[in-house]
Amino acid sequence: RRSPCRTGKSNIKGGLGNIVGASGEKLCGVGITFVEGTNGALFVKNLVPHGSAAKSQQILVGDVLFEVNGNNVYCSNPEQIGNLLLGVEGSQVELSFKRGATDVHRTILYRTSVASSPAAQAKVGSFQSHSVLGPS
Repeated sequence: RRSPCRTGKSNIKGGLGNIVGASGEKLCGVGITFVEGTNGALFVKNLVPHGSAAKSQQILVGDVLFEVNGNNVYCSNPEQIGNLLLGVEGSQVELSFKRGATDVHRTILYRTSVASSPAAQAKVGSFQSHSVLGPS
């Protein structure tokens, strides 16, 4: 049985807003808000409406993030996971989630920005004080 990876609990939001990469391009995510469990695993807390994850209808609240692009991220540092989730708009990312004791499912999502919608604009301020894993 695996021991806890980290202690503490925090909310990690797949926020909305403008994140800019080193070369100046706007980085986007897939629209997932995570919460870190006491064992360090990242659980899906909610899906940003109209984001890639919500549109896929393959990810459920309570799923545990397991892999990003084939890299095991279970109990990894949330900031490192964020770096894997963020990318140029339209690029793809493969995510694997654990659901229940044994079920692991994979999905390919495209990074998108929904920040231009009126509903998203209203939410931008609420995400600014949180770590960002994957803005949509």
